[in-house]
Amino acid sequence: MQLKNKTIALGALVLLGKFNIAQASTPVQFILSWGQVANATHYSLEEQQLDGSWKSVTPSPLTELSRAISKQTLGKYHYRVGACIRDASNVVQCGEDVGHYSSVLTVDTSNLGDPNTVALFQSKPGTIEWTPVASTQHYKLERAVCASNCAIESEITWQPISTQVGVSYTMGTQDTGPRAYRVQACSNGTTCSQWSNTLLIDVASKKRVIFIHTDLLGSPVTESN
Repeated sequence: MQLKNKTIALGALVLLGKFNIAQASTPVQFILSWGQVANATHYSLEEQQLDGSWKSVTPSPLTELSRAISKQTLGKYHYRVGACIRDASNVVQCGEDVGHYSSVLTVDTSNLGDPNTVALFQSKPGTIEWTPVASTQHYKLERAVCASNCAIESEITWQPISTQVGVSYTMGTQDTGPRAYRVQACSNGTTCSQWSNTLLIDVASKKRVIFIHTDLLGSPVTESN
């Protein structure tokens, strides 16, 4: 089993929330979450060191899709996550030889932002979820079609796709291709939170595979899946 071409989606590693307000004398705690990768058995969450190298935040790879982090010092920390597999010898393998890493997420523990801000993430293929916000009546979800580069905020044209009370969205045929998503929490018709992080997802359309072979008499035969 090989995961080399399986990449955790850009923006999939997100800050889900914090447990306490940032103070110089108090450790800051926060949660990181990432999207599921097909065929992955484990995940490696890594933090960048002062010398530029990367080190796992846990002694062994994780099976869950989130992790709580505690920091004693206020500042900026950089994280990435990669998918891992279990090889034929029952050993979990991670790293660039196994699968590509997510984009790097920077967490500034001195300014973790408004605790009422929503965090958007892909919980599994085909499903988008977001963190619940207290006293919310509904959530507004928007989508943008990425004709060129959704990473450039000024080039994104947002369209509303859902107003709902739930905290998940199941992607359909209209979500095929490069798409950007964002969500906000609303306590009434006019009072809403800031927009969440922008989640970039590229769902490839399913292509038919054509098989051409010959029958016992040597005549060509065409089949498709």
